[in-house]
Amino acid sequence: MDPDPAPIVDPDPAPVVDPDPAPVEEPPRFQVLTRGARLLEVDTQQRFFLFRRDGDTFAQALPTGEPVRITAPSEGVVTSSDRSAAVLWSPEVGGVRTLWFWRPGMSGAVTVSHQVRGAVLFDPALSYVAFLERDAQDVAFVRVARTETCTDAACPLATPLQVQGGKPVLSSGGKTLLLSDGPRGWLIDVPSSAVTDLGLLRGPPFISPKGTRYGVHTPDDSVQLFDTATRTPLWEHVWKDDVWHPGWWSIGALMLDEVNVLVNTEGQWGPVAPPLYHITYVCDAQGCRSTPAVNETCSRSRLEKLPALACYHDPCATRGCAQGFSRHVDSTGAYIPGTIGDIVLGPTFSDDQGTVMGRVIKEYRPGSPPTLVLEMTEGAQKLSLAQTSHNPFGPLLFVPNPKRLLFRQMKTLSDGATQSRIVTWDGGHSVVEVGELAPNDQPAGASIVRDNPPTLYMDVSPTPDDAGAPRSIIRVPL
Repeated sequence: MDPDPAPIVDPDPAPVVDPDPAPVEEPPRFQVLTRGARLLEVDTQQRFFLFRRDGDTFAQALPTGEPVRITAPSEGVVTSSDRSAAVLWSPEVGGVRTLWFWRPGMSGAVTVSHQVRGAVLFDPALSYVAFLERDAQDVAFVRVARTETCTDAACPLATPLQVQGGKPVLSSGGKTLLLSDGPRGWLIDVPSSAVTDLGLLRGPPFISPKGTRYGVHTPDDSVQLFDTATRTPLWEHVWKDDVWHPGWWSIGALMLDEVNVLVNTEGQWGPVAPPLYHITYVCDAQGCRSTPAVNETCSRSRLEKLPALACYHDPCATRGCAQGFSRHVDSTGAYIPGTIGDIVLGPTFSDDQGTVMGRVIKEYRPGSPPTLVLEMTEGAQKLSLAQTSHNPFGPLLFVPNPKRLLFRQMKTLSDGATQSRIVTWDGGHSVVEVGELAPNDQPAGASIVRDNPPTLYMDVSPTPDDAGAPRSIIRVPL
């Protein structure tokens, strides 16, 4: 038998060809937790999982509990940082949705509101949930539920602020809410319900993720940043570059950390007709500078737990140029490693904020056909694994402790039949087959990895591209 592949370290050598994983005479099949269901969430301690089935939302104790209906059909769910509580929301109907809160031990999820409009906001611990409601007289109400007060019967709501008319937008940073209506702004401290009226500002306000800073992007092309606790001005800079980008204008500002302000701008390269082009600037205490995101439109995104901007190429002004290529920019304006290239699967990031990344790329070498390469990057070290017989498929996930990359791969048996295997790779010598999916089953929808013990929870279906196809939820020990 050929030896296992050795890892490759930068600078960019040709990848070692990976033999098929060692044959398994009877690979294990995986436990089916429930059928005809779609996975929503699994708590960190793997005490329960949430899923949707037959038009309702259920909770089920792990590993062998019975399903318990907790609420009507939910479109999505967010859980607390320790996964000990959850907020669920319904599909939007007529501009409003229903919001529920649930924790283990409750007889069912309790209704928080039937009239939620716009974003649902919370902190990582899910100590509160906040949102806007609006009545028939066009009054917008800021509603806040402190989840520690929720019982089986109700979640008491506070209303720290209300405004008449306008187009108010609610955002949050930590336990601070920011209500903005054009250039008018208010800060709301969630624990105390105290409201600070910021008055009429020089431009639309924004807030940092932890709420320690808020800022204003002014009409005269400058950015101001303030300390939230004291409202003290920290700095003000002009982002506009009249030498290289005369006549350009901003289309929004935001923060992905507590230091840097990212400003999206658009304009034209000289006296030419549309399309418009875009540049992202990053401003901090030292000033403003343009980022590598040139001729790309960027918007807030996330890569696993990593806050980011997702950037997409502007429409081509000439024939033959690339279109639809995307990459990601971090809070400092730098491109996130591993998101530039001909990615055909991934990227995916480990839990340590993206310092380790796995992806599948097309590698082109002179005189050779394209090769699919599985690649893992950590700092300056790059480890590669070439795929020759069978391409890797999703899900592409990281498994912690020890850190491994999980993916799916087809295996050809001696009789010519194929099987779908779940495998893991540690970036070095070890490629391990975890087990085999049932015939015709393919990943479909959610795939969640939990630790202690390492376990994969996954939706599977014979037809993953059909939203109406029956699904099962399986449990895969890793």
